[in-house]
Amino acid sequence: MANTPTKPVRAAASVAIGLIIALAVFFPTASAALFRKNPDLAVQLWPANGMALEQMASNRLLTGVTDPADLPGKSAEALPIAKSAAEKFALSPKAHAVFAFGEADLEQRDRILAAALKLNRRDLLLQGLALDRFVEQGQYPQALSALDRMLRVHPGQQGALFPVLDQAFARSSTLPEFARILDGTSDWHENYLAGVLLKKQLLPNLARFQLEYREAQPDFDGELVSRLSDAGHHGDAMLLYRRLSADQPGARSSGELGWSDRYPPFDWAFSNERDFRAQTALSGDAMDIFVRSGSGGVIAERVLDVAGSGVRITIAHDLPVDTDGENARLQLRCAGADEPVFDAAFSAGVSRFEVPVAKGTCSTYVLGLNIRAWRGQPTIRGEIRSIVVEPL
Repeated sequence: MANTPTKPVRAAASVAIGLIIALAVFFPTASAALFRKNPDLAVQLWPANGMALEQMASNRLLTGVTDPADLPGKSAEALPIAKSAAEKFALSPKAHAVFAFGEADLEQRDRILAAALKLNRRDLLLQGLALDRFVEQGQYPQALSALDRMLRVHPGQQGALFPVLDQAFARSSTLPEFARILDGTSDWHENYLAGVLLKKQLLPNLARFQLEYREAQPDFDGELVSRLSDAGHHGDAMLLYRRLSADQPGARSSGELGWSDRYPPFDWAFSNERDFRAQTALSGDAMDIFVRSGSGGVIAERVLDVAGSGVRITIAHDLPVDTDGENARLQLRCAGADEPVFDAAFSAGVSRFEVPVAKGTCSTYVLGLNIRAWRGQPTIRGEIRSIVVEPL
């Protein structure tokens, strides 16, 4: 997958830092001490209160800022207070953040930042500045480590920071770093991956991440298989499905097909309506069919491998077949298409179909069983006992 340019990642980081700024200024926790709630008053009461001074410096830096690009200019206003804070409280993380924002020389800024991070890795403003610099320099291992620290200490910032992670996750080169960070030791790790599962543009990289860096997770990977297929990424979906179904009997799309419906569309997708349904028989050896009069359509379908010039399909069943062959038909269509490329009627007892295909017709085929009980005709009840697929 092609790498995403750095610029959108940088923009996403700025958005996240902007949200952090807003939260830092306007939403102090109810249990915060006076120096956080009203640092000006705290300094009036005790001028040597270094923690109140650093909060004043932070507020002076951030108040009125809507664009992170304005922070270096605002830092001049906050520098005198930050210096006083550092004199009274040498370990002040916010004072060092102000110093870093005010430093025009990027190398010097990085030195200040590195020294400050040794003192404190929990302060949100300081971590936001570190994240901004790491992303700006394309230092994704450091950026992801900074994000991990921020989210462990400030889990409420997931909404602000996950978009930054998304931009990094879109770059295939960052996946080894994600594997290092997402080790399951923090709640945000699984929360993040659950969110990635909902983003179509990230699904191919998520499939690669699951295949290369994580053990099989049947529920999560099964959902990923379905979403990949729905998004048209059938190759990625097939690779993941093969790992999931490696030890599953009948999970194949040639030879005698099984009846599993665990991982559609590579296993069966059964219709499950009151008047129109298919399911694996209680014996496990057949597919039960029920179609009430006036109902019909594709009652079961699954992806089918079609290689070479085509396939021969043999279906053993006990379905009642009408004389014109319109109530039970086998269909083959391209994945993502509605109209079949092959459509033929069942014959009684054993139905044999030869399905020739032209090279390049479809990248992925879907086999469908179309069963219909016409209005005024009897309800269809029966079994499909076997489906065997062989190359022509």
